[in-house]
Amino acid sequence: MPILLAVLAISITFSLSTSASAVSVLTFVKAFPVPDGEGVAFDPATGYVVLTNVNSLEFYDVTTGTLQSTVPVADAVAGGGTLRAVATLPNGNFLVSDSSADRVYEVDGTGATVGGGIDFLTLDPQLDPRGIAILSSNRFFIGDQDTDQITEYDAAGTMLGLQFGDAAIGDCEGLGLSPFGNSLFVADDGTPDQLVEFDLAGNLLGTHDLLALGLTGDIDPEGIAADPATGRLFVSNDSGQPQVAIFQVVPEPSTFALAALALLALGFSAWRRRRRA
Repeated sequence: MPILLAVLAISITFSLSTSASAVSVLTFVKAFPVPDGEGVAFDPATGYVVLTNVNSLEFYDVTTGTLQSTVPVADAVAGGGTLRAVATLPNGNFLVSDSSADRVYEVDGTGATVGGGIDFLTLDPQLDPRGIAILSSNRFFIGDQDTDQITEYDAAGTMLGLQFGDAAIGDCEGLGLSPFGNSLFVADDGTPDQLVEFDLAGNLLGTHDLLALGLTGDIDPEGIAADPATGRLFVSNDSGQPQVAIFQVVPEPSTFALAALALLALGFSAWRRRRRA
């Protein structure tokens, strides 16, 4: 019986990090101004947020909101491209989308394209890749502004079959995983300006109205990134006052109930072992 309880607890705990059944709770923390709030990523190596600005990556200190460095992306500069989305790969490099060329490719911290890395042209010439969310080194979602759909790809640019979102999204912009990795946020620059949340199977969980959450003025959400260590979500905004808004994410309520059940199961198992000792 103790072994069964322990297995149950481990199974429940594992499910917390791999699934979501209800919309998350977001609390607005603060915002800091930036010159252009397009795509955004979080760089765990430095603790900085990374923004795309025309053909460069800009690194900002999250605490002070100050620009730390600007890195031109060589291929975007040479080709006159316009970078939109950016996401951090497991190897520490960045995956960027160039909406001018409908291209998605991997760059390192110096802005150089990685030889032998991820580099493909989108299969649909009408595709406008505005958002990227990394699931693994060989699996990620790309958001298309033209169709308002999210499509799953591998590193070779092959569609993996999962496609969703168009009925729930007014104007698809950036994508980002929850800090807990169990849901996907989509920046929806429609009416209202909001974040749309899906589980990783493409099922709609709910929406987050950015005005209702505390943002003010002309909101134009463009990019989303997360810091798993702090549970914070970063949303870039390129309205009349471009900024990066920071939200604290609380797991959906059922997560706490499952966590409590897991702890109780482990505690009961330990209690029975002590009684038998």
